[in-house]
Amino acid sequence: MTVTEQINDAGRERTDLIEDSILPTLLWQRPIGLISYAWIWVGIAVIIATYSLGAAGVEGGVPLGMVIVIIILANIAIAEKISCAWPTGSAGS
Repeated sequence: MTVTEQINDAGRERTDLIEDSILPTLLWQRPIGLISYAWIWVGIAVIIATYSLGAAGVEGGVPLGMVIVIIILANIAIAEKISCAWPTGSAGS
C-alpha cells in the first residue's frame, strides 16, 4: 500500500466519526437566543457565589450541614425573587 492510499484510507476513517449532531451550526439553526445565554451566565454567577459562600462558611467554622441548608434556602429565595420579577401572562390572551 502506498502512502497516498494510506492517507486516503485514514481520511475515510475520520469521516466515519463525523455526525450531524457535532457539526457547527449557523446562527439561524441555534435554538437558544441571547436572553437564554444571559440566563445561563446568571446561573453560572449564582453557582460561583454559592461555592464561595459555602467555602467561606465551612472555613469560618459553620457546620457543613448548616451551610448546605442556608445555601439551599438562599437559592430558593433567589429563584422566588426572579420568578416574581418575570412577566406573567400569555402572548395569545
